[in-house]
Amino acid sequence: MRGLAILLLATCAAGCSTTMEETLALKEDGLAVVYPVPSAKAWEVSKDILYDATRGRIEERRKHRCMYVTGGLGSDETHIVVWVEPGTEPAESLVTVVTRRASGTQIAVVMTERDFHERFRAVTRREEPEEGE
Repeated sequence: MRGLAILLLATCAAGCSTTMEETLALKEDGLAVVYPVPSAKAWEVSKDILYDATRGRIEERRKHRCMYVTGGLGSDETHIVVWVEPGTEPAESLVTVVTRRASGTQIAVVMTERDFHERFRAVTRREEPEEGE
């Protein structure tokens, strides 16, 4: 009976893992927010946030308007993909984030989509000029 439980757990864990390729295909499931910053600035802020969270090598695919990185250690890796697209106004950007656990047995993630957007808002809020400047 114990062997069956271990087999079921292993099967679920294998079925719940996500590859980076699968994560890249999940844009529609991501958390998207429009920010009042130009796309070039949104790209740099996004890249800084990913590096601060993972210290990993960020793959940039400007042609596809996305960047991605895997952060964490061993079986606790998290795939993070960010898309930065122009908004409807020239000084706006649409930023979409998807994070997925690399392993089905992983307990924590390096950063959630909400964490990313909270950090993005905090950074861009600090960089806004004060009234009267």
